[in-house]
Amino acid sequence: MRHKSQERLNLNNLVIIYFKFRRLHNLYYIEYRVFKNLIKYITGITDPPYLRRIFEDLKKQKLISQIRIGKSTRYAFTPYGRQSQVTRDVSTVSFS
Repeated sequence: MRHKSQERLNLNNLVIIYFKFRRLHNLYYIEYRVFKNLIKYITGITDPPYLRRIFEDLKKQKLISQIRIGKSTRYAFTPYGRQSQVTRDVSTVSFS
């Protein structure tokens, strides 16, 4: 198994702390581009594959959940284990 570099671990932790500080978990489901722009702002990294790798690391840690809405995929930051369930009406979200 490949180990993450210490730098990437530090960047992941920095992103998690910033997302919690900005209360991103209150935004429900948003597009990937919003996460990408925030990660770019936080880390100063502009390389799209590296930004995606950081995002995928957060998904593997189950800090980001995803849902398909129509043809698009939306993501939610769920640091406290709350999985939101979106009903047919996208504006209505319930937490279990």
